[in-house]
Amino acid sequence: MIEASADALVKASPEELFAFVSDGTNEPRWHTDVLAVKPLTQGQPRLGSSYSWTLNFMGKRESIMEIVEFEPDRMEQLVARKGPMGLKPTITYEFAPDAGGTRFTRRVQMQPSGLSVLMTPMMRSMVPKRNAEFVKNLAALFDR
Repeated sequence: MIEASADALVKASPEELFAFVSDGTNEPRWHTDVLAVKPLTQGQPRLGSSYSWTLNFMGKRESIMEIVEFEPDRMEQLVARKGPMGLKPTITYEFAPDAGGTRFTRRVQMQPSGLSVLMTPMMRSMVPKRNAEFVKNLAALFDR
């Protein structure tokens, strides 16, 4: 199992930040491994909404992400139903009021399988660094 967690204070209210992050089409603006996002369900993000992510991860690949937990202004969890090289991460976004904005936490969990098991040592080092970078990118978007 590979796990990583990173957090930052974001200068936005929990409501504003949640609305931005839960709109999956904003993902490429701060999650630099995501090149594009296409909604696969219509309407506002909600439990069961799904997205096609085009990733730049060891080549250009597609992942299908589904919202499996959804608590407005508090938490959103996505699970990859299809992912590159058998990787199907669970990504959890948490939002907590904090002085000056929102404490945003991004957690990633994945269990490599198949050939991706061979890359586990490298990914154990890479995933926490990349996760922290994504969180930093998000905070920078709201740094005003």
